[in-house]
Amino acid sequence: MRADYPAAALGVTKTHPTTISGWRHMWFVEEGDILVVPAFIEQDFLHYVGETMGVDTSTVLVLTRDDILSDEVILSPDFVGELQSLLGKARRSTPWRLMPCFFTEGAAELASLVNVEAGPAQQFAGQRGPVLLNRKSHFRQLAIGAGLPLPQGCIATSLTTLTRAVERLLPVTGTVIVKGDNAAGGKGNIALTTHPITRPLAGTRETRPIDSDDVGGAAADVWEALKAQEVLVVESYHEARHMFYFEFFIDDRHAVRFATSGSIRLETSPTPQAKDLVWVGLDIPVDLPPFALGNAVTEAAKFARCAADLGYQGYINIDAILTSSGELFFNESNARWGGGTIMHAISERLLGPCYADDHAVSSLRDVPPVPLDQVLALLRKHRIAFDPATGEGVIVLACDPDRTNMMECLVLSHSLAENRKIEMVLRKEIDVLRSAA
Repeated sequence: MRADYPAAALGVTKTHPTTISGWRHMWFVEEGDILVVPAFIEQDFLHYVGETMGVDTSTVLVLTRDDILSDEVILSPDFVGELQSLLGKARRSTPWRLMPCFFTEGAAELASLVNVEAGPAQQFAGQRGPVLLNRKSHFRQLAIGAGLPLPQGCIATSLTTLTRAVERLLPVTGTVIVKGDNAAGGKGNIALTTHPITRPLAGTRETRPIDSDDVGGAAADVWEALKAQEVLVVESYHEARHMFYFEFFIDDRHAVRFATSGSIRLETSPTPQAKDLVWVGLDIPVDLPPFALGNAVTEAAKFARCAADLGYQGYINIDAILTSSGELFFNESNARWGGGTIMHAISERLLGPCYADDHAVSSLRDVPPVPLDQVLALLRKHRIAFDPATGEGVIVLACDPDRTNMMECLVLSHSLAENRKIEMVLRKEIDVLRSAA
C-alpha cells in the first residue's frame, strides 16, 4: 500500500450531516486493508468498488460502529479489542499504517495501542497539532505570517470586538462575513450586507440586512447565533468570480508535493426560500486564467510549506477565490482529506498520475438516491458507465442503502463540456427512474 493512500477511514455516523463520507472514502481501499467506518457497508457496493478499482475486496475487513467515530469511541476497550482482533486475522504481508481522515490525538493514541506505525504524523497529532491547521482563526494567524493575500479582517472573541470589527469592515465592500471558527461547508458563516438581498451569497448559510446606523443590534444577533463557537473570524466579503482550492501532500520527510486543484461548483437552490446555495460538487482541474493560476498556486504552496515546517504530515487543502476585479484572496485550510481528495485518488489510479492533462473530473453531490443495482443498470443501459478503455463515464461514488442521503457520483471524460453532457443524461434518467417507482 502506498504511503499517501489511507489504510483506514475514520468517519461519522449515518445520522450526521457528513454521513456520506463513510461510503465515499471506501474508494481508497486496497487489498488486505481494514476499513473503519461509522455506517453499514453493503457488500454489493464494496464489490462494485473493488470491481471498478481492480481490488479483491474479499481480502478487506470492515469494522463498523453506528456512531460518530470520536476519540472516545475509538479508544473504548471494545473498539480497540475488535481492531486488534482484525489486525491478527487480516491477510497482509506489508506493515500496517494508520491513515485517518483527520488525525486527532485519539487516533494517535489508537495507533500506539494497536502497535500500528503512523509515522511522524503520530507525534504531531498526539499534541493536537492538526488543530492548528483546521481553525479559521488559526488560518488567518498563520497565513498572515506566511504572506498570503487575505481579505481585510480580524478575530473576534466577544460581542464588543465583533461589533467594532463589523463597524470597521462594513465600508470596504458593503458586506461583511462572520465565520464560526470550526464549521465546515459555509454552514457556520453569516453575511451582513447594506446591499439589497437578491440571492444567497456563496460561502454563507444566510445573508442578513444591516443598517449602518444599527451595527450594534445586527452584531448582537450574529453573536447570539454563533457564540457557541467562542471564536469568530470577521472579514470584508468579496464576490467571487472563481472559487477553488489546491491540495498538497506532505510526506514523512516534510517534503511538500502538489496533488491536485479544483473549482467549487455552487448553484441556486430550487427551493425559493433557501438561504444558501447548493454545493453541487467539484471540477478538477481548476479553471483559472494562466497568470492567476500560477500566482495562486505559488501563494498556496507557501502555506503548505508552513504546515510542513510545523510538523504536519498528510493531505492539506487550501481554499481561495478570485474576484471579478482579479484580486486573489485565501479563505481557509483543512488539514485532512478534502472533498477532492478521493476524486484525485480514484482518477490517478484509473487514469494515471497526469490524468488532469487530458481529462476533466467532476463530482456530483446532489443526485437523488436510487438503489445501487438500479443506478448501475441505468448507467449500462445509457452507455454512461465508466469504461476503462475510454477513460470516460460515471462512477457511483457513494450510495446510501437507506436512501436517506443524496447519492454522489463521479463523472470522468476528456473535457468539462463532455462531463456536463454526461451529467444531463444521468440526471434525466434518474428522474425518469424515480418517477416510475
